[in-house]
Order: sequence, then C-alpha cells, then structure tokens
Amino acid sequence: MIDSFGEVVRFNEHPFGGEYAEDVGSRVTIWFASACVPSAPAKCRKVWYRPYGLDLNDDWEQIPRETEIGAMMLLGQKDGWPSTGLMALVCLLQEFPVVHTAGWWAGETFDNYLWDTKNDLPPGLSHRADLERSLYRKWVDQGRVVPID
Repeated sequence: MIDSFGEVVRFNEHPFGGEYAEDVGSRVTIWFASACVPSAPAKCRKVWYRPYGLDLNDDWEQIPRETEIGAMMLLGQKDGWPSTGLMALVCLLQEFPVVHTAGWWAGETFDNYLWDTKNDLPPGLSHRADLERSLYRKWVDQGRVVPID
C-alpha cells in the first residue's frame, strides 16, 4: 500500500525494500535524515535535519533553522529538539495539503521523551514524545495527517 502513493518518504536508517518490502514497501522519493546518514537511493530528494550544528552533507538540502524554531513553537517545546519525523511532517505539510503516515510512535519512551538508544541521550536532550504525539493527533483531527496503519 505504501508504494501506491506518489511521494514515499523515509527517515534516518529505517529499513525498506528487500525482506521488508511486504510490510513497508520498496519505494522512496524523499529521504529525511539527521544524525545518521543512510545510503539513500541516488534518485530521491534528500533532506537533512541537523539540530546540533554538525556539518551538512553536500548532496542534501537542509531544513532551515526557522522551520525548526517554528516546530518547537508549535510543540511548545523548551528543551531538546523535534524528532526528524516531526520535522519531516512540518516540512511536508508546507508542501502538501494532506500527508498520509504509517508506523508512527513505535519508538521507546522514557518519562515522555523519545529515547535515543543509539546515542544514549538523557531526557531533556531528546525528543518530547508527549508533545509530538499531541501535535500529531491534532493534525489527524484536522484531517491534515491521515494514518494508514
């Protein structure tokens, strides 16, 4: 089902295709990444979100700092930074009237923070799952985001 959409967005290092194709499809037209740099297919638009000032990969377009600040204002977030997924939604909702999603909120949480198991970041420096879930649900209620799973 995912591959039937005109634009198929992937994030960070989440697998697709191959043994995962039946569940998550095999197409990608836009790839959003942050701290990890996946080997994204050459023929897709690549968007980079670097909230902590690391060097930009030249092949990727960068999400403007103003968009990150706007996302934090939407969330009412004062600590940490928005997740790559939320930043992608903010950007996509600027381009498309409706965004369909699959597989949201599968990550672990710790005291309402999305826990960054790879970098072992403490709460306060991670993503605010409670705020992101609330904004996501608001967009769903408004019909701007449509979950397909």
